[in-house]
Amino acid sequence: MRSNEEVVKLVNVSKRYYLSSSVYVDALINVNLTIRSREIAIIMGPSGSGKTTLMNIMGTLDKPTSGQVIIDGIDVTNIDEKYLSKFRLERLGFVFQQYNLVSQLTALENVMLPMLLTGRYTKDEAREKARLLLDLVG
Repeated sequence: MRSNEEVVKLVNVSKRYYLSSSVYVDALINVNLTIRSREIAIIMGPSGSGKTTLMNIMGTLDKPTSGQVIIDGIDVTNIDEKYLSKFRLERLGFVFQQYNLVSQLTALENVMLPMLLTGRYTKDEAREKARLLLDLVG
């Protein structure tokens, strides 16, 4: 990946949540954002300012009401959920505030799980890589 390559691009992204047929909340209004490879972006603001909505849209967990979302050169704005599920599995990583781990699995098994779901790793390969990753973060 080139150092100036766009990895996230939002073009006029808006998100409106309807509380009823006539009552709504605009969580995002015409957001334009570009994040390039090797950049670090910090999203900050007061509670209720749209940070989580923005992150969910960039992570393809939610769709914008309007605008365009391009991740790693792919316009994901109107792609179906089956494709997005595979796209997230293979190309995105998430660290949730509440962890979202599978409680019946060990830490090692939780790290192995996405690798096994891709079908690219044997169980032994996934275990070895998961151990390395866990060692990296202590």
